Amino acid sequence: MSDLKQQLREEITLFCQQHPDIEEVDLICAGMTPNLWGKRYPISKLTKLINELKMPRGNFLMSPVGEYIPVMHYNDTDGDPDASFQFIPGTLKTVPWQSKRAQIMFSSADATQPFDGEPRVVLSKVLKQLAAQNRFPTVAFELEFYLIDKTRTEDGLLQVPKNPINGRDDICAVLSMDRLDVFAELLTDIRQSCEEQGISSTAISAEIGAGQFEINLNHRSDCLQAADEVIQYQRLIKGVAVKHGFEATFMAKPYLQDAGNGMHLHISMYDGEGNNEFAKNEQQTLMQAVAGCLDTMHGAFPFIASNPNAYRRYVPDLAIATQKSWAHENRYVAVRIPASDEKNLRIEHRVPAADANPYLVLAAILAGIQWGIENKLQPGEPFEGLACYEHLYPHTLEEALNKLEQSEAMRSVLGSHFVDIYLAYKRSEVKEFNNYIAAREYAWYA
Repeated sequence: MSDLKQQLREEITLFCQQHPDIEEVDLICAGMTPNLWGKRYPISKLTKLINELKMPRGNFLMSPVGEYIPVMHYNDTDGDPDASFQFIPGTLKTVPWQSKRAQIMFSSADATQPFDGEPRVVLSKVLKQLAAQNRFPTVAFELEFYLIDKTRTEDGLLQVPKNPINGRDDICAVLSMDRLDVFAELLTDIRQSCEEQGISSTAISAEIGAGQFEINLNHRSDCLQAADEVIQYQRLIKGVAVKHGFEATFMAKPYLQDAGNGMHLHISMYDGEGNNEFAKNEQQTLMQAVAGCLDTMHGAFPFIASNPNAYRRYVPDLAIATQKSWAHENRYVAVRIPASDEKNLRIEHRVPAADANPYLVLAAILAGIQWGIENKLQPGEPFEGLACYEHLYPHTLEEALNKLEQSEAMRSVLGSHFVDIYLAYKRSEVKEFNNYIAAREYAWYA
């Protein structure tokens, strides 16, 4: 028996001893979008699945609404074959917002034949490349989300949540302690659920939009674990919100006139002895990493803004950088260097959308960092002022996909085969998304 299988057996046995009330377990996995797919089993069957866990390979390439879409020969002429998977150690957790249920994540990354189209496999390969260069990143994710009313308007639009105390609409007040108090029962339940699932979170803050909040996750030296926790965290937020009579969304731009939901990543880079690479040689490596992020940003855009709605978020003069830029201690640039001591010196990448795939976001940013270091790039002078008045990013997902197709850096680090899979997947998704006539089109042109 392999060490991994033995570890999983021991973990499952201990879990069942500690939680004898658990009856069912959800097997969950993230595809190209962070939407989860999987199966629900009796907990008694979990140990048996360690030896043979098979699922349809094409599920990684389903659309955001769970439909199969053609991607090269996948989901088309390949017959929809099964692939082998393995559970991810450390992810067997209770589901605090449900009764008598647990969850565990699975992936093909540690299976006999990892699937090149799985985002977690892509990140794993990037981390192995960095490790071969004696570079070991540490990362922390910060995600914004909106609480929303559980009912939609007559037109199917989202509505801001009602204040649980007075029944009025929530207000826009950034860092408001009153708003934290108003939603305290729900937010405390989120924090406690994070603790129960072993997700290490830090500050909770009210953000600029009505119903918008942010909860920061702690730094992790295991980057796969950090991205796994984002997937678990997003499911947790949505589940706890429903328990309290709301819904939650990480959608990049749920309201046209209000701030969008961002995913900010704090990344440090250490050598095998635990020394911060960014602090060495008068921070030359740090500057090369910043330059790499900027140089590869447009090619990485389909990963950090992965759907048509995400491009609505980059609106000039709305609290987000809209062009390649960097600076120290400036939240209105794309890549910020926060004030810190040498041990914790890091970059903060502020461009990704909260509904992007965390494995691919991190893989693309690390690819940019690696590209900048290897080619000894320089970022130029830090941006003066606010980089949020002129929109110089790709304006649409289609434009960004064309940038990715030509990106030597993304193909070099992420793998050309995966880039081709992703391009085909996203172009199919855009085609399916646009194959629809909305009511406004009739109102304007019929």
